[in-house]
Amino acid sequence: SYFLHGHTHQVRDERQGGTRICNPGALHRAKTLTVGILDCAEDGPSARPKLEYVLAAGPRREARATLTVYPPIGDPPLHEAHPRLAILVDDLGHNYGRVARGILDLGEPITVSVLPGLGSSRRLEREARRRGHAVFLHLPMEPEDYPAEDPGPLALFTRMGPDSVADLLATMARNFDHLDGFNNHMGSKASTDPTLVGEVLDWADREQLLVVDSYTASRSCIYTLAREREEPALRVDLFLDGEEEDEAGIMENLAEAAETARRRGWALVICHPRSETLAALEVMLPRLRDNGLRFVTVPQLFASLDASDPAPPRPRRTGPH
Repeated sequence: SYFLHGHTHQVRDERQGGTRICNPGALHRAKTLTVGILDCAEDGPSARPKLEYVLAAGPRREARATLTVYPPIGDPPLHEAHPRLAILVDDLGHNYGRVARGILDLGEPITVSVLPGLGSSRRLEREARRRGHAVFLHLPMEPEDYPAEDPGPLALFTRMGPDSVADLLATMARNFDHLDGFNNHMGSKASTDPTLVGEVLDWADREQLLVVDSYTASRSCIYTLAREREEPALRVDLFLDGEEEDEAGIMENLAEAAETARRRGWALVICHPRSETLAALEVMLPRLRDNGLRFVTVPQLFASLDASDPAPPRPRRTGPH
Protein backbone atom coordinates (compact mmCIF):
# COMPACT_ATOMS: atom_id res chain seq x y z
CA SER A 1 0.00 0.00 0.00
CA TYR A 2 1.02 3.64 -0.47
CA PHE A 3 0.58 6.77 1.65
CA LEU A 4 1.18 10.11 -0.07
CA HIS A 5 1.26 13.30 1.98
CA GLY A 6 2.53 16.87 2.10
CA HIS A 7 2.58 19.60 4.79
CA THR A 8 6.09 18.99 6.16
CA HIS A 9 7.79 20.32 2.97
CA GLN A 10 10.45 17.63 3.43
CA VAL A 11 11.10 15.07 0.71
CA ARG A 12 10.29 11.62 2.08
CA ASP A 13 10.36 8.14 0.60
CA GLU A 14 10.49 5.31 3.11
CA ARG A 15 8.82 2.06 4.00
CA GLN A 16 7.07 1.07 7.18
CA GLY A 17 6.12 -2.59 7.00
CA GLY A 18 4.21 -3.12 3.76
CA THR A 19 3.47 0.60 3.30
CA ARG A 20 5.57 2.98 1.20
CA ILE A 21 5.31 6.58 2.48
CA CYS A 22 6.09 9.44 0.09
CA ASN A 23 6.13 13.24 0.35
CA PRO A 24 7.05 15.24 -2.79
CA GLY A 25 8.54 17.97 -0.59
CA ALA A 26 8.38 21.78 -0.71
CA LEU A 27 5.64 23.35 -2.81
CA HIS A 28 5.14 26.67 -0.98
CA ARG A 29 7.34 29.28 0.76
CA ALA A 30 10.47 27.57 -0.39
CA LYS A 31 13.28 28.71 -2.66
CA THR A 32 13.27 25.43 -4.54
CA LEU A 33 10.16 23.57 -5.63
CA THR A 34 10.47 19.79 -5.59
CA VAL A 35 8.54 17.03 -7.30
CA GLY A 36 8.10 13.43 -6.30
CA ILE A 37 8.03 10.69 -8.93
CA LEU A 38 6.48 7.48 -7.69
CA ASP A 39 7.00 4.54 -10.03
CA CYS A 40 5.06 1.64 -8.55
CA ALA A 41 6.35 -0.63 -11.28
CA GLU A 42 9.45 -0.88 -9.07
CA ASP A 43 7.30 -2.66 -6.48
CA GLY A 44 5.62 -5.24 -8.69
CA PRO A 45 6.08 -7.45 -11.74
CA SER A 46 4.05 -5.39 -14.20
CA ALA A 47 3.82 -1.79 -15.33
CA ARG A 48 1.06 0.53 -14.13
CA PRO A 49 -0.79 3.28 -16.00
CA LYS A 50 0.70 6.76 -15.57
CA LEU A 51 -1.25 9.60 -13.95
CA GLU A 52 -0.07 13.22 -13.74
CA TYR A 53 -1.22 15.68 -11.11
CA VAL A 54 -0.55 19.44 -11.21
CA LEU A 55 -0.06 20.61 -7.63
CA ALA A 56 -0.60 24.30 -6.80
CA ALA A 57 -0.07 26.31 -3.63
CA GLY A 58 0.24 29.92 -2.47
CA PRO A 59 -2.23 32.83 -2.30
CA ARG A 60 -2.51 32.97 -6.08
CA ARG A 61 -1.64 29.30 -6.60
CA GLU A 62 1.64 30.49 -8.05
CA ALA A 63 3.72 27.58 -6.78
CA ARG A 64 3.17 24.71 -9.16
CA ALA A 65 4.73 21.34 -9.74
CA THR A 66 3.74 18.22 -11.61
CA LEU A 67 3.61 14.94 -9.74
CA THR A 68 3.81 11.90 -12.00
CA VAL A 69 2.42 8.78 -10.38
CA TYR A 70 2.24 5.18 -11.48
CA PRO A 71 -0.42 4.15 -8.96
CA PRO A 72 -0.97 0.62 -7.66
CA ILE A 73 -4.24 -0.91 -8.79
CA GLY A 74 -4.33 -3.99 -6.60
CA ASP A 75 -2.74 -7.26 -7.52
CA PRO A 76 -1.99 -7.47 -11.23
CA PRO A 77 -4.10 -9.96 -13.17
CA LEU A 78 -2.67 -13.43 -12.79
CA HIS A 79 -2.03 -13.83 -16.51
CA GLU A 80 0.13 -10.68 -16.45
CA ALA A 81 2.07 -11.61 -13.36
CA HIS A 82 3.02 -15.29 -13.32
CA PRO A 83 2.26 -18.51 -15.15
CA ARG A 84 -0.43 -20.38 -13.22
CA LEU A 85 -0.74 -24.04 -12.36
CA ALA A 86 -3.94 -25.54 -10.94
CA ILE A 87 -3.64 -28.97 -9.29
CA LEU A 88 -6.80 -31.06 -9.01
CA VAL A 89 -6.43 -34.00 -6.60
CA ASP A 90 -8.85 -36.82 -7.42
CA ASP A 91 -10.19 -39.84 -5.52
CA LEU A 92 -10.29 -38.29 -2.04
CA GLY A 93 -12.77 -39.40 0.61
CA HIS A 94 -11.70 -42.98 1.30
CA ASN A 95 -9.81 -41.97 4.45
CA TYR A 96 -8.19 -39.06 6.26
CA GLY A 97 -4.79 -40.68 6.55
CA ARG A 98 -1.22 -39.39 6.23
CA VAL A 99 -1.30 -38.81 2.47
CA ALA A 100 -4.66 -37.03 2.47
CA ARG A 101 -3.55 -34.79 5.34
CA GLY A 102 -0.21 -34.13 3.66
CA ILE A 103 -1.90 -33.03 0.44
CA LEU A 104 -4.11 -30.58 2.32
CA ASP A 105 -1.04 -29.22 4.13
CA LEU A 106 1.17 -28.60 1.08
CA GLY A 107 0.96 -24.86 1.71
CA GLU A 108 -0.32 -23.96 -1.75
CA PRO A 109 -3.91 -23.55 -2.96
CA ILE A 110 -5.20 -26.73 -4.57
CA THR A 111 -8.55 -28.19 -5.58
CA VAL A 112 -9.68 -31.43 -3.97
CA SER A 113 -12.11 -33.66 -5.84
CA VAL A 114 -14.00 -35.78 -3.32
CA LEU A 115 -15.94 -38.95 -4.04
CA PRO A 116 -19.49 -38.87 -2.63
CA GLY A 117 -20.80 -41.06 0.17
CA LEU A 118 -17.48 -42.35 1.53
CA GLY A 119 -16.47 -42.49 5.17
CA SER A 120 -14.22 -39.41 5.05
CA SER A 121 -15.91 -37.41 2.27
CA ARG A 122 -17.48 -34.78 4.50
CA ARG A 123 -14.40 -34.43 6.70
CA LEU A 124 -12.18 -33.99 3.63
CA GLU A 125 -14.44 -31.22 2.38
CA ARG A 126 -14.46 -29.36 5.68
CA GLU A 127 -10.71 -29.70 6.30
CA ALA A 128 -10.03 -28.50 2.75
CA ARG A 129 -12.30 -25.49 3.21
CA ARG A 130 -10.59 -24.64 6.48
CA ARG A 131 -7.28 -24.41 4.61
CA GLY A 132 -8.69 -22.30 1.78
CA HIS A 133 -8.79 -25.01 -0.89
CA ALA A 134 -11.55 -25.43 -3.48
CA VAL A 135 -13.81 -28.50 -3.39
CA PHE A 136 -15.14 -30.46 -6.37
CA LEU A 137 -17.47 -33.41 -6.62
CA HIS A 138 -15.59 -36.34 -8.15
CA LEU A 139 -18.58 -37.53 -10.14
CA PRO A 140 -18.61 -41.33 -10.64
CA MET A 141 -19.56 -42.29 -14.19
CA GLU A 142 -19.77 -45.53 -16.14
CA PRO A 143 -16.49 -46.84 -17.61
CA GLU A 144 -16.21 -48.84 -20.80
CA ASP A 145 -15.04 -51.99 -19.01
CA TYR A 146 -17.73 -52.10 -16.33
CA PRO A 147 -18.08 -54.25 -14.20
CA ALA A 148 -14.37 -55.08 -14.32
CA GLU A 149 -13.85 -51.42 -13.39
CA ASP A 150 -16.43 -50.37 -10.80
CA PRO A 151 -17.12 -46.64 -10.29
CA GLY A 152 -18.95 -47.32 -7.02
CA PRO A 153 -22.57 -47.38 -5.81
CA LEU A 154 -23.27 -43.69 -6.55
CA ALA A 155 -22.49 -43.70 -10.26
CA LEU A 156 -24.21 -42.49 -13.41
CA PHE A 157 -24.88 -45.06 -16.13
CA THR A 158 -25.94 -44.54 -19.72
CA ARG A 159 -29.00 -46.78 -19.16
CA MET A 160 -30.48 -44.29 -16.64
CA GLY A 161 -33.41 -42.05 -17.49
CA PRO A 162 -33.48 -38.30 -16.82
CA ASP A 163 -35.36 -38.60 -13.50
CA SER A 164 -32.93 -41.20 -12.16
CA VAL A 165 -29.96 -39.04 -13.18
CA ALA A 166 -31.45 -35.96 -11.51
CA ASP A 167 -32.26 -37.86 -8.30
CA LEU A 168 -28.78 -39.38 -8.07
CA LEU A 169 -27.07 -36.05 -8.67
CA ALA A 170 -29.18 -34.49 -5.91
CA THR A 171 -28.23 -37.34 -3.57
CA MET A 172 -24.54 -36.85 -4.28
CA ALA A 173 -24.76 -33.08 -3.76
CA ARG A 174 -26.35 -33.61 -0.34
CA ASN A 175 -23.10 -35.23 0.77
CA PHE A 176 -21.45 -31.80 0.73
CA ASP A 177 -21.95 -28.41 2.35
CA HIS A 178 -20.90 -26.55 -0.80
CA LEU A 179 -19.32 -27.45 -4.14
CA ASP A 180 -17.26 -25.31 -6.50
CA GLY A 181 -17.46 -27.68 -9.46
CA PHE A 182 -17.20 -31.27 -10.60
CA ASN A 183 -15.02 -33.52 -12.70
CA ASN A 184 -15.73 -37.06 -13.79
CA HIS A 185 -14.47 -40.16 -12.00
CA MET A 186 -13.87 -42.87 -14.61
CA GLY A 187 -16.63 -42.34 -17.20
CA SER A 188 -14.87 -43.53 -20.35
CA LYS A 189 -18.29 -44.71 -21.59
CA ALA A 190 -20.66 -42.23 -19.95
CA SER A 191 -18.61 -39.18 -20.92
CA THR A 192 -19.12 -40.00 -24.60
CA ASP A 193 -22.95 -40.07 -24.33
CA PRO A 194 -24.26 -36.59 -25.28
CA THR A 195 -27.68 -37.24 -23.71
CA LEU A 196 -26.32 -38.20 -20.31
CA VAL A 197 -23.66 -35.50 -20.40
CA GLY A 198 -26.31 -32.92 -21.30
CA GLU A 199 -28.37 -33.92 -18.24
CA VAL A 200 -25.30 -33.56 -16.02
CA LEU A 201 -24.55 -30.16 -17.50
CA ASP A 202 -28.16 -29.06 -16.90
CA TRP A 203 -27.63 -29.87 -13.23
CA ALA A 204 -24.23 -28.15 -13.13
CA ASP A 205 -25.73 -25.03 -14.68
CA ARG A 206 -28.53 -24.92 -12.10
CA GLU A 207 -26.03 -25.38 -9.27
CA GLN A 208 -23.58 -22.87 -10.85
CA LEU A 209 -20.72 -25.37 -10.86
CA LEU A 210 -17.48 -25.19 -12.81
CA VAL A 211 -17.03 -28.14 -15.18
CA VAL A 212 -13.75 -29.99 -15.65
CA ASP A 213 -13.44 -32.78 -18.20
CA SER A 214 -11.07 -35.42 -16.79
CA TYR A 215 -10.68 -36.71 -20.33
CA THR A 216 -10.90 -40.42 -19.56
CA ALA A 217 -11.90 -41.11 -23.17
CA SER A 218 -10.65 -39.56 -26.40
CA ARG A 219 -14.30 -39.15 -27.49
CA SER A 220 -15.39 -37.45 -24.27
CA CYS A 221 -17.89 -34.69 -24.99
CA ILE A 222 -18.03 -33.08 -21.53
CA TYR A 223 -15.76 -30.15 -22.36
CA THR A 224 -16.94 -29.53 -25.91
CA LEU A 225 -20.64 -29.73 -25.02
CA ALA A 226 -20.16 -27.43 -22.01
CA ARG A 227 -18.39 -24.87 -24.19
CA GLU A 228 -21.17 -25.06 -26.80
CA ARG A 229 -23.66 -24.31 -24.02
CA GLU A 230 -21.44 -21.46 -22.78
CA GLU A 231 -21.00 -23.07 -19.38
CA PRO A 232 -17.71 -22.49 -17.51
CA ALA A 233 -15.50 -25.44 -18.42
CA LEU A 234 -11.90 -26.57 -18.55
CA ARG A 235 -10.15 -29.72 -19.72
CA VAL A 236 -7.21 -31.35 -17.97
CA ASP A 237 -3.80 -30.96 -19.61
CA LEU A 238 -1.94 -33.81 -17.95
CA PHE A 239 -2.28 -36.64 -15.42
CA LEU A 240 0.76 -36.46 -13.15
CA ASP A 241 0.69 -39.95 -11.69
CA GLY A 242 -0.33 -42.87 -13.85
CA GLU A 243 -0.28 -46.33 -12.30
CA GLU A 244 3.27 -46.98 -13.54
CA GLU A 245 4.64 -43.60 -12.45
CA ASP A 246 7.19 -43.46 -9.63
CA GLU A 247 8.26 -40.36 -7.71
CA ALA A 248 10.86 -39.37 -10.32
CA GLY A 249 8.33 -39.74 -13.13
CA ILE A 250 5.80 -37.61 -11.28
CA MET A 251 8.44 -34.92 -10.78
CA GLU A 252 9.18 -35.00 -14.51
CA ASN A 253 5.47 -34.61 -15.26
CA LEU A 254 5.28 -31.63 -12.90
CA ALA A 255 8.18 -30.05 -14.77
CA GLU A 256 6.34 -30.65 -18.05
CA ALA A 257 3.20 -29.06 -16.62
CA ALA A 258 5.23 -26.06 -15.48
CA GLU A 259 6.64 -25.67 -18.98
CA THR A 260 3.11 -25.75 -20.42
CA ALA A 261 2.10 -23.05 -17.94
CA ARG A 262 5.07 -20.87 -18.88
CA ARG A 263 4.42 -21.28 -22.59
CA ARG A 264 0.64 -20.77 -22.52
CA GLY A 265 0.26 -18.84 -19.26
CA TRP A 266 -1.53 -21.61 -17.37
CA ALA A 267 -2.03 -25.35 -17.03
CA LEU A 268 -4.42 -27.73 -15.27
CA VAL A 269 -3.24 -31.12 -14.01
CA ILE A 270 -4.79 -34.03 -12.13
CA CYS A 271 -3.14 -36.27 -9.56
CA HIS A 272 -4.17 -38.79 -6.91
CA PRO A 273 -3.57 -39.35 -3.19
CA ARG A 274 -0.53 -41.62 -3.49
CA SER A 275 2.60 -41.60 -1.32
CA GLU A 276 4.79 -41.09 -4.39
CA THR A 277 2.65 -38.17 -5.52
CA LEU A 278 2.81 -36.46 -2.14
CA ALA A 279 6.59 -36.88 -2.00
CA ALA A 280 6.99 -35.40 -5.48
CA LEU A 281 4.71 -32.46 -4.69
CA GLU A 282 6.56 -31.70 -1.45
CA VAL A 283 9.84 -31.47 -3.37
CA MET A 284 8.68 -29.75 -6.53
CA LEU A 285 6.14 -27.15 -5.41
CA PRO A 286 8.65 -24.95 -3.53
CA ARG A 287 11.09 -25.17 -6.47
CA LEU A 288 8.45 -24.23 -9.01
CA ARG A 289 7.18 -21.38 -6.84
CA ASP A 290 10.73 -20.02 -6.46
CA ASN A 291 10.99 -20.09 -10.26
CA GLY A 292 7.95 -17.85 -10.70
CA LEU A 293 5.09 -20.32 -10.96
CA ARG A 294 1.88 -19.39 -9.12
CA PHE A 295 -0.38 -22.10 -7.77
CA VAL A 296 -4.13 -21.45 -7.95
CA THR A 297 -7.35 -23.33 -7.39
CA VAL A 298 -9.35 -24.36 -10.44
CA PRO A 299 -11.98 -21.64 -9.82
CA GLN A 300 -9.19 -19.05 -9.47
CA LEU A 301 -7.66 -20.28 -12.71
CA PHE A 302 -10.92 -20.06 -14.62
CA ALA A 303 -11.67 -16.59 -13.22
CA SER A 304 -8.27 -15.36 -14.43
CA LEU A 305 -8.84 -16.46 -18.03
CA ASP A 306 -10.35 -14.31 -20.75
CA ALA A 307 -11.27 -14.66 -24.39
CA SER A 308 -7.66 -14.17 -25.46
CA ASP A 309 -6.49 -17.29 -23.64
CA PRO A 310 -6.15 -20.27 -25.96
CA ALA A 311 -8.43 -23.25 -25.38
CA PRO A 312 -6.57 -26.26 -23.99
CA PRO A 313 -5.62 -28.83 -26.62
CA ARG A 314 -6.65 -32.42 -26.23
CA PRO A 315 -4.23 -34.21 -23.87
CA ARG A 316 -1.80 -36.62 -25.46
CA ARG A 317 -3.27 -39.48 -23.43
CA THR A 318 -6.47 -40.15 -21.52
CA GLY A 319 -6.74 -40.65 -17.79
CA PRO A 320 -7.97 -43.65 -15.76
CA HIS A 321 -11.17 -45.10 -17.20
